[in-house]
Amino acid sequence: MRRSSRARVASGAAVLSFVLLFAGRVHAQTAQDKAAAEVLFDEGKQLMRQKRYSLACPKFLESNKLDSGLGTMLWLADCYEKNGQSASAWAEFREAADVAARDHDPRERVARERADRLQPTLSKLTILAGPISSIAGLVVKRDADEVGKGQWGVAVPVDPGPHTVRVTAPHKRPWTNTTFVPAGVNVDVALPAALVAAVDAVDQAGVAAPSVHAQSAKPLEPSVSSSDGGAQRAAGGVFIGLGVAGIAAGSILGVLAIISNQDSMEARTPASEASQDAAQGHSETIGAVVSLIGGGTLLLTGIVMVLTAPSASPHPPVGAAVRVNVAPWFSGSGGGLGVGGAFE
Repeated sequence: MRRSSRARVASGAAVLSFVLLFAGRVHAQTAQDKAAAEVLFDEGKQLMRQKRYSLACPKFLESNKLDSGLGTMLWLADCYEKNGQSASAWAEFREAADVAARDHDPRERVARERADRLQPTLSKLTILAGPISSIAGLVVKRDADEVGKGQWGVAVPVDPGPHTVRVTAPHKRPWTNTTFVPAGVNVDVALPAALVAAVDAVDQAGVAAPSVHAQSAKPLEPSVSSSDGGAQRAAGGVFIGLGVAGIAAGSILGVLAIISNQDSMEARTPASEASQDAAQGHSETIGAVVSLIGGGTLLLTGIVMVLTAPSASPHPPVGAAVRVNVAPWFSGSGGGLGVGGAFE
């Protein structure tokens, strides 16, 4: 019996210690919140005296969140009214009147009179959903606040100024509309009759994948433009080869012409042979000039053809080969270089 009593006493002491500890922590947190609320409230009043209402209202709002009180609510409502936020002021005065009525505070009358005075001047915004109201998962937002179905078609008080209505739904593109609501005016915002379907990225990948796979399985065939480009580059290569060969042949013929002219001028050479060497040197000179000019022209033409060929395919057609024939020729009236080429 004694053990049971001692156990009950010990358990009660433990519970009491826990409750006291927990209550101490809550009290400490509340005291800190109250301290912060007091500082914010004082800053708000100072800003109100300076008529900096846009800065004062957030101070009162945060102070009321940390430590709600009727006095703070009335200051916040008054700040909203002076800042031109009539709907916010009206709502705050009404809430303050309800709190005062519950606490039997005489300030209830002042709060209700201020709210009643603001009501005729309120701006209102009506969201007309229309046919899209039946879309599953439809979400309508006014600024940052979600507008439930109960508010659709209802003239809701809003602060004067611009307001953005945004509509979203699964697999639909978002719809957005920004409307300016003047002071004391009712404005209707009609949502679109339908929302544009959004293309799902997963569906796109599922559709695109088979086509890519089918294309990869099919051997690639050169198009007309790529084939023409390859042929032009191949022809240009032929001309370049012919041009180099022509320049080389012209150089050889030039050397031979120099030798023949030197032989014709030597004193030990008979007159008949000197005349023949002179004629041969003349022919070789003409052949050298023709070969050099022709080779240079072919070389330049080939370079231009290669550089201006379409770039779709950097190679000539598959299986194409180029054959080049180069052969010098001589005759009694001159000489030159015979060149030719063909695709195989």
